[in-house]
Amino acid sequence: MTASHMRALLRQLPQAKRENVHMYRSFDPNLAKPVAGYESEIDLVDPWYGGAREFEVAIDQIEEVAPFIVDWVERQL
Repeated sequence: MTASHMRALLRQLPQAKRENVHMYRSFDPNLAKPVAGYESEIDLVDPWYGGAREFEVAIDQIEEVAPFIVDWVERQL
């Protein structure tokens, strides 16, 4: 999820549900929590209009954070 995706989603949700929306890379404990309004600092790379390198970076980001998301989900159960 990019910051623009997150903002679009938040606009559709009631205030009480917004705290349940997380950016993908926000689960990475090695990244500093971004300041409100600067969430784009932790965007996943969007490879759609790029080349092979952007796809490599995107999959690296996804694979790096996935275990932290699994850990978070397990703690919620």
